[in-house]
Amino acid sequence: MYNNLLKSYLPKNNIAIIGLNNLAEELIRELNEKPHLGQKIAFIIDNNEHKINNIPIIKGTGNLDSLIRGKNIDTIILTSNLNESNELRSSLFKCLHLKINYISLLRFYEDLTGKIPVESLNKMWFLENLSEGNKSWFDLFKRTYDIILAILILSATAIFWPIIAIAIKMESKGPMFIEMTRNGKNNSKFKMFKFRTMKEEGNDRSPTANNDPRITKFGSFLRKTRLDEIPQALNILKGEMSFVGPRPERPELVKELEKQIPFYKERTLVKPGVTGWDQVSGEYHSPSYEDSLKKIQYDLFYIKNRSIYLDLSIILKTISTVLSRKGI
Repeated sequence: MYNNLLKSYLPKNNIAIIGLNNLAEELIRELNEKPHLGQKIAFIIDNNEHKINNIPIIKGTGNLDSLIRGKNIDTIILTSNLNESNELRSSLFKCLHLKINYISLLRFYEDLTGKIPVESLNKMWFLENLSEGNKSWFDLFKRTYDIILAILILSATAIFWPIIAIAIKMESKGPMFIEMTRNGKNNSKFKMFKFRTMKEEGNDRSPTANNDPRITKFGSFLRKTRLDEIPQALNILKGEMSFVGPRPERPELVKELEKQIPFYKERTLVKPGVTGWDQVSGEYHSPSYEDSLKKIQYDLFYIKNRSIYLDLSIILKTISTVLSRKGI
């Protein structure tokens, strides 16, 4: 309802895109799917002939100032480096008096989608954006509230553990807990605890699929409510995990993905979390190459922008998901 109200009544921010590439086309799709964001593309300046979603495409920047006035442009998104074109640089300079915002496509995409565009990832991006020394006080505060929350959760749920154990064992043979080897901070390995949600018979420990027949009925309930994650509070007390962070992956999966995705191991610069920015993104990401590529975009956005505000936002979204029983 909130998004519909925004879509209907929020004043639109008119934007123009100079230059068209794959990332710009992805941005256009995002804006079309999320009209409540209040961003309207008035025109695109490019040498391409084809139209995209009926957005006018204009050649050349000679009359840029009159276009900006005529379309009431607030923001211009730049897809290329201004040093590459004297004509473009001069045209934009002439428009300074119009008091509009200039922003790079990479920065605008990141702010809009909450993920880092793959195109911007290189060693310089990490050196310029991951100032880990500035996060020391935040990391200390985060460790403090991790310990407090873990103790509270274990204390509040301890009475239910015997009931959960009986329900698990009544439905299928096997232990109450499972211990799974995962990659933690800086790729160090640890054992992650969960309540068992699958049958042990014929379980090859392969990644979970949709409608996986190995999942028991009670296990499905535990997964949807995320109660199966409660034992990870023990991992948090041990300092192996945090409440919020990139989800820990299987070592064998990480080994393969590191070969396919540049900088994949850099997602372990922080402790893994019970929940994370990727988990509340509204998308389900499997361990496939394509989904893992999307996942690292969200994970790196979190590592770069992690803060008390962002952690609180993720925790509240996770609580909303648990109460709606949608699972993550």
